[in-house]
Amino acid sequence: MNCRSLILFLLLFCSAITHATKADLLGKNMEVSVTKMPDVTIDAGTFYNNHLRKRDLQLKNPFDFWLTFQSIERKENTRYTFYPYYNEEAIVLPDDVFEIEFDNHVCHSFDKRVGNYSDQYRVYFINPTNGRFYCDITVHYTLIKNQTSLVQVAMDSIDIGVNDTIEIAVLVRNTSNKPVKVLEIVSNQELQPIISVPFTIKGNKSIKIPIKMSRGDVYGEFSKSLKFVTNENIEKPEFYARLKGEVIGTAQPKIVFDAPLQVKEKIPFAGDGYFTFWFTNTGELPLIIYTVKSGGGGIVPSYSREPYPPGARGKIEIRYDTKRVGSFNRSITLKCNATQKGIQIRVQGSVLMRPNETD
Repeated sequence: MNCRSLILFLLLFCSAITHATKADLLGKNMEVSVTKMPDVTIDAGTFYNNHLRKRDLQLKNPFDFWLTFQSIERKENTRYTFYPYYNEEAIVLPDDVFEIEFDNHVCHSFDKRVGNYSDQYRVYFINPTNGRFYCDITVHYTLIKNQTSLVQVAMDSIDIGVNDTIEIAVLVRNTSNKPVKVLEIVSNQELQPIISVPFTIKGNKSIKIPIKMSRGDVYGEFSKSLKFVTNENIEKPEFYARLKGEVIGTAQPKIVFDAPLQVKEKIPFAGDGYFTFWFTNTGELPLIIYTVKSGGGGIVPSYSREPYPPGARGKIEIRYDTKRVGSFNRSITLKCNATQKGIQIRVQGSVLMRPNETD
């Protein structure tokens, strides 16, 4: 056999092997069976249209062989009302269960209209010998309007001195024609209701609820709330009374930066983009930094939210993205409990191009 014939023979042989392999794979794919497991229905119950509860589900493996979890699909027309949480690497042994927790979807606003709803999901399992399996899950639930009748009559902002304790009154009105019983008022050490529970607010009537408020040595604005648990409808409806104001006094914290502007020119590409702003609390009360926000992109701030006592030193670290080529000028705004308003620091500079790039 000459060289040309040998090459032709090898090409034909490889082609035959390739076609045989494809046919074999297709055959194996066709042999994989898909078996439907019994449907599962959950009656999740009744909820207010702005609040949902979680529900747990256990899918039992009815076979005498193990199953490996594959995926969960949300079927068509199903909204992210309940979100499934599960073990993505679960292996379900015979007579064992696969657990799914249907919980409120993260950052989801439950503003659906009242009515009856059904969410549908499909769960897939597989066994290398016996094929694929799936189970259809339906979650039924009913949404009703949150019918808590209590409303808070508008209250002016509260001024309270440092380390002071004052008494105020929260005015609450029952907007329904029926009496509402307040079963509990949930508060904290700073807000103490001076009233015994339970008590009843008659229909279309208002009641003043005395509150003892105390504040520590932290100066600045505050926002607090009292939670009222009532007997209306199911699940103990909750109503919140909001209180906001400012802690005032002659003694106040004050933040002073060593250098509110920092400049770094000609930073190498992907080089050191860190800026450190040192400051001192020159006031007479502890300083607390609430937020540090940038006026542009490429900025990552780092700071402590712990109080800085009078005279204490602290720092705010700013990291600029030095993969952004060109000049930059960013302002960073602080929100804290200091006397100054609109406190800003600033970073400026430029980032060079990659070494292998030209203009």
